[in-house]
Formats: sequence, C-alpha cells, structure tokens
Amino acid sequence: MNTRKLIASSLFAAFATAAAHAGGDVIYYNADERPDPAMVARILGGAPVMRAAEVPAPTVRTRSIRTRSIQLLETSEPAPQMVAAAEPSTYAPAPVAAEPAPDGLALPVQFAFDSADLAPNATFQLDAVAEGIRMAGSSVRVVIEGHTDAVGSDDYNRRLSHARAQAVKQYLIYRHGITAEQLVVEGHGEANPIEPGNPFAARNRRVEFRAARG
Repeated sequence: MNTRKLIASSLFAAFATAAAHAGGDVIYYNADERPDPAMVARILGGAPVMRAAEVPAPTVRTRSIRTRSIQLLETSEPAPQMVAAAEPSTYAPAPVAAEPAPDGLALPVQFAFDSADLAPNATFQLDAVAEGIRMAGSSVRVVIEGHTDAVGSDDYNRRLSHARAQAVKQYLIYRHGITAEQLVVEGHGEANPIEPGNPFAARNRRVEFRAARG
C-alpha cells in the first residue's frame, strides 16, 4: 500500500504539530489549528519556502564616521577626549537558503457520522485555505483529496471520501467564491493512511489539498 510521508516542520509556528507519512511532504494540522493563508498560498502555488533557521538577520548599514583634528586654546578646563574614527561597516548577511514548499496540507475536516455533511467546527480551517487559494491566484488549480480510515469496505470508503471532498469543494465555491474550474476532487478511501501501522486511527480521516500538476 503506497503511503505519503508527513514530515515534522518548524517553518512556522503552525507547523509544530506536523507528522510524517510516505511519499511527498504534507503538513498536517490538528483540529484546533488554523492554517496560515500565506503558507497555504506558497504550498498550492509551488513557491519556495525559506527555512526558518536560515532567515538572515536584517542588514545593518552604518556610515563611515571620521573625526578631524581641532586645535584648542589653553584653558583651565580639562581637554576633551578625542574619539577614534569608526571603521566602515563590513557586515554581509549570510546567504539565504530556500527549499521547495511541501506538496500539500492535510486537515482533519469533521463531518457528521457516516455522511458528507460538514460539521460547523470544520469551517474555520477551510476559511483559511480559501484565503490562501485566493492569495495564490486564479490560475492555481487545487486537488482536494478525501481520505478515510479502514472502517467499512474499500468501495464504500472510496465513495464516502469522494463525497466528502466534493462537499469541501462546494463549500469553497459557495461560501468563498472559488471557481469550480480551480478545484479537482479525488476520493482515495483508506488507501493512503497517515498511520499505516493503525489503519483505523482517527488521524487517517482527513482532507488534503495540493497543487494540481499538468
């Protein structure tokens, strides 16, 4: 059974709870985490992501400061101390490293039991995804993948996962005005679990978003 790999990522605070599964890189958000729309746009738009540990410090520019000799008259006051000339700044920022964006993001979108009806608490994550899709631009096409756990038959789970992905598509269209042409729906059922060692795990029930290729 082919599986994709979720990797732990510290690119942003929202990625602190990412997990790993076999195949491409996918960021998994827990149910109480709101995706960063800017990162969603980078992921779905395929833009490189700067590694947080290698973000350069702000460039500091200083002027070359020079002093000139001043002849002083004799006085009872103590002579002032002369300040040494400052050397011009030679600071150069370290090279900026970038790496490809993850292949997608996964959300534990909640549905009513045994149905494709979106639960009310699922929409705040989908709202952030919609904002990210708009930021990525109207030319971006997004694949919405439905996934289930192993409860039920293979055929039933494929149909249920497709229906749930379709429900997410309809929400993005009617609630946020994303065009239908930008969204492609796929149902994978139980075929690609996040936790292959426990195909019945709740984390395997999810919706993934990735950029459409080709």
